[in-house]
Amino acid sequence: MFNFMGLSSLLPSFFAFLITSSIVISVILFHPSLPPKFDFESYDVEYGTLVGPYERNNRLNNAERLFEGKLKGPEHLIVHNGELYTTIHGGYVSKIVSKNSIEPIVKFGEDCDDWWQEELCGRPLGFKIDTNGTIYVADAYYGIRKFDPKTGTTTLIIDLHTEIEGKIPMIPNSLDIAKDGKIYWTDSSTTHKLHDGLLTLLGPPTGRLLVTDPVTQISKVLMNNIHFANGVHLSTDESYILVAETQRARIHRYWLKGKKAGTSEVFVDKLPGLPDNINHDGGGKFIVSLVDPGSHFTNALPQYPLLRKFLARIMTLAQLTVREINTLFPNLWLTRAHHLIGHFEMIAPLKVFDEPRATVLLINHEGQITNCLHATDGNVTSVSSMVIHNGYYYLGSPFNNYLARVKI
Repeated sequence: MFNFMGLSSLLPSFFAFLITSSIVISVILFHPSLPPKFDFESYDVEYGTLVGPYERNNRLNNAERLFEGKLKGPEHLIVHNGELYTTIHGGYVSKIVSKNSIEPIVKFGEDCDDWWQEELCGRPLGFKIDTNGTIYVADAYYGIRKFDPKTGTTTLIIDLHTEIEGKIPMIPNSLDIAKDGKIYWTDSSTTHKLHDGLLTLLGPPTGRLLVTDPVTQISKVLMNNIHFANGVHLSTDESYILVAETQRARIHRYWLKGKKAGTSEVFVDKLPGLPDNINHDGGGKFIVSLVDPGSHFTNALPQYPLLRKFLARIMTLAQLTVREINTLFPNLWLTRAHHLIGHFEMIAPLKVFDEPRATVLLINHEGQITNCLHATDGNVTSVSSMVIHNGYYYLGSPFNNYLARVKI
């Protein structure tokens, strides 16, 4: 016989749990002084489906993994004078000498133990090498700097302490250099650092596209309210510049010359994933890497501002708690945990529920998808940059502990 007496004895505890949980959730959601103090609003993001120009294929399958376990996060790739370069964790810009050899070119930041100290190490993201061989780097924690390999000198161009039009840059991400020397660059967020990247996606769009004149040292904001402003690339004639808006799965075009100069428009939207870096194939096509194909959970978040607010505040409170405990009882694991909470690396375990797809797009100057390359075997994921070099597609990633390549 069913024990109704036992069940009835549990009801008070159950209702007490519900009431307590409701109170805690309400306080987290509606207490005015709890961080982060964002305005959480609903918005729509429409992702492209794998039909038409995005039709599924296996052209990036069977990727070869180079330097596996010997590097982490080859975020951005470029080819300069026939040589391949990348930015990696630890604060390095490095040259890929061969499939077995990688050579550090310049180190930003201080010495550190591992990636979870990236705020100390430095985290170079996008970079560019000009015709003189000078390397311009956007470091998420140390600003925008240039390195002259001939003299070995490093020069600070943009620091992270000076306001630009009322806001301090928090995540310098990508850059391109015009022929006149002006630097076009993105600031992914004006509220949080890279190690709190998830909060930038949960919160409102605060990213910016900027231009800096290194001669006058004057910076100007060209576009505001970009939801995680990411990769940038000038057109061949420098009449416009493209900027990736990662969280909204689209790319904008900002006009620099002509009748539309000073205006922007959506260049391509409804991408089948989140765009990261933008490269050029040298033949009239932009190469856009989709760092994440999206998931049912992340795709639904934009429509539920209260859920995003709850998650953001839970993460922030967890960070503060771990930090205070670590202050009282210093511990290596607590230090790692504090860094990981809110970091993009935090969502890596959730990816086991997503399809193992990596996607790279080739887009012409009219915004038409001319080619789409997929990896569907899980051998390479989270692709943030692709270049074509010596008969291979080279594939970078902010998370992977290897550099991938696929024979063309």
